[in-house]
Amino acid sequence: MALTAALISTLAIASAAAGDRLLLCRPQIAGDPALARGEAVAEAGRSMSGRFLDYGVACEDASEGARAAKRAGLAYAVTSSAQGRSEGTRYELALADADTEAVRARRVVDVAPGVEAVRPLQARDAADRAAAASDLSGWVRAKRDWDRYRTLSGASLAAGGAAIAAGVAWRFAF
Repeated sequence: MALTAALISTLAIASAAAGDRLLLCRPQIAGDPALARGEAVAEAGRSMSGRFLDYGVACEDASEGARAAKRAGLAYAVTSSAQGRSEGTRYELALADADTEAVRARRVVDVAPGVEAVRPLQARDAADRAAAASDLSGWVRAKRDWDRYRTLSGASLAAGGAAIAAGVAWRFAF
């Protein structure tokens, strides 16, 4: 299952506040498990380039997460819960200090039912907006955005390929 942009931004705020790597507890699931989409929290953490150490299990509360973080040698833990409801999924995340076991920050994120939990790629989103445009000016704006995102994507791919080629050449030439 995909992750929510809101969860990523919440985890990014937590990680920026801490400055170090954080322990990420899996969420406690409440309500309808099929609607809870608890794996989105772990996916959001994985998408953040190693900022989180996945604990792999749910923590009962912020204090348990803080104690687990302390055992792992980390300063902070993020604990969470995912509640599956007919009106959508509610995620509650808490940032806990490993030394004091106190909650430093808490955030609630609601995701509406049927909303794809991942934001579409910007180029795909722009293409969809162009296809769904009801007037010419909306189509032109979306098409312009789509062309710009495709160009940026191609340039990024070329730069990445050049960096890999340079690294391989450096490795075997020197």
